[in-house]
Amino acid sequence: MAVLWVAGLLVAAAAVAAAGYAAGRRRTTDGAPAVEAPPAAAEGAAAHALRIAEVTHELRTPVAGMIGMAGLLRETGLNPEQTAYAEAVEAAGRSLLGVIDELLDAAADRAGADAARPFSPQRLAEGIAELLAPRALAKGIEIAAFVDPAVPERLVGDARRLRQILLNLAGNAVKFTATGGVGIRVDCRDHGIAFTVHDTGPGLPPALAAGRFRRFRRGAGAEAGSGLGLAIADRLAATLGSRLAVESAPGRGTAIGLTLPLPAAAAAALPAEAPLAGLSVLVAARSPFAAPWLVERLAAAGAAAALVGDAAAA
Repeated sequence: MAVLWVAGLLVAAAAVAAAGYAAGRRRTTDGAPAVEAPPAAAEGAAAHALRIAEVTHELRTPVAGMIGMAGLLRETGLNPEQTAYAEAVEAAGRSLLGVIDELLDAAADRAGADAARPFSPQRLAEGIAELLAPRALAKGIEIAAFVDPAVPERLVGDARRLRQILLNLAGNAVKFTATGGVGIRVDCRDHGIAFTVHDTGPGLPPALAAGRFRRFRRGAGAEAGSGLGLAIADRLAATLGSRLAVESAPGRGTAIGLTLPLPAAAAAALPAEAPLAGLSVLVAARSPFAAPWLVERLAAAGAAAALVGDAAAA
């Protein structure tokens, strides 16, 4: 029922978007623009299309969550008939995501809005981690997000495309990581802001590690995949004026991401230099990303922080 409800809503959104196009511009029979709409009508159509883009964007997260839950459902010992139903739900969800992305692009173009807008890198990274958490939990691996304290609280950029890139990369990492975990990290670099997805998976084939992204077969059985997500992410990165950078070695995991020259949205108030100065903190955890990044954050706040594998080692 959820799939049918979202499908109906998307059809309605598509109809409204089409009406907005028709109101904003009339065309001759050969498709060439003939008569431009009056300025007031054009502004109204642009505002209407922008609202459609905002609403459609909000649909993307629950639909992506529905796809993730359908994938988890397929791993719960279903019989063949139930598995077929779950696969149908997942396939329908992926089709809806494609429609959502097309509507977002069309509505943004119609609105004439600049894709560069203020956004929170913290919310972006944590939102992706939360969305993929059910899949990671089902596999017994961790997923964590970390934003370096030096990164401005709000940046200006195309958050929608950046989110698509990171969701593709992190989703791919979760799929192919059997033990350990996946980490989404945002750091300041001399030439911009770096967004990187780390994993403790099997590493990438040499061609992919060299940055030659194209469709390929990877893994076997339930973990098999085409590698198409990396090619899509690289094309999206190119639209932002960047390319994916990869560090990987067989059996030693992968770090893959991009760096963008994103300005701060506004001058933010400087935080206290060392709010935890004088405190000593010992973190006891066997964790590839969450625990080390917690220690890093504590140290940045002035604490004397250290990490051990477990309480016995303390």
